Amino acid sequence: MDQELGSFLEEMLTEMQHSVTDSGSFSGKIMVTVLLGLLFLLCQWGLKKIFIRSAKDMKRDRVLYLVLHNVLRAVLVVAILIVWFNALDSFLLIVMGFLLLASLSIKNLIINLAGWFFIVSRHHFRIYDRIEVDGIKGEVIEIKPMFFTVMELANWFDAESPTGRTVKLPNKLIFEEAIYNYTERTHFIWNEIQYTLTYESDIDRALAIMADVAQRYTAGLKTTTFSEPVDFARESAQFPLFDGNPQPVTLVASDPLGVIVKVRYMVFYKDGSTVRTQLEQEMIQAFQKESAIQLALDQLRIRK
Repeated sequence: MDQELGSFLEEMLTEMQHSVTDSGSFSGKIMVTVLLGLLFLLCQWGLKKIFIRSAKDMKRDRVLYLVLHNVLRAVLVVAILIVWFNALDSFLLIVMGFLLLASLSIKNLIINLAGWFFIVSRHHFRIYDRIEVDGIKGEVIEIKPMFFTVMELANWFDAESPTGRTVKLPNKLIFEEAIYNYTERTHFIWNEIQYTLTYESDIDRALAIMADVAQRYTAGLKTTTFSEPVDFARESAQFPLFDGNPQPVTLVASDPLGVIVKVRYMVFYKDGSTVRTQLEQEMIQAFQKESAIQLALDQLRIRK
């Protein structure tokens, strides 16, 4: 009995050894693949321990660690391919993978070049145009064959003020995202100021104040924004394209908290935040002089 058991174990060990050494058999390939995986995990663990113990410059050492880690992964993939395919098939597969990656890179290269051609030939935007694309707002300061650069505006600000950062965007975005241009047809945009008043407030008086403040600003546009009257005439010729009224317009809407009064006015695209601040200061000061005008928020504070 003992002799038969020993013979069985010896045959099993011989079979396992044959499977590992003969990578041509299915079971042998599985065994070698498992051993390669274990070896990779062991090398990864050892590499991590070495870097933890000898790390001096964390940023530099982490970059080196990631590079070596990716090299180990690549070696593992190549080794497994060699195990499961013969040498020629493995070589051809690696070459095909390389060509696939290269074609993807060339594809992006070609699309970016095509985007650059359309930008400079069709004038989707020019240097110093203010645009918004893919949620990023800024002024274009550079257009290159692969990317264009904008000086970022707003982001964490409510106002459209420079953040101090520049953003590089691939030219292919003009085929994938909507491009909002502030200056392609006209240098003016329409802004809106609104307040919520109590239902007991004198709504007509509030609208009159807002319209008067906005009207005085609009009347001074020709002298404050343009050096020559002909400039304003050229710009205003584009307004009908946007159904834009150069004169301020007041609107009223209802809300559970009260009555919303609005004024819509035209402003030079670079002056939006500055002009809004100026107009709101004048409107609020005028409201404070009127006892019949009460902001709904103030009423809520009193009730609390």
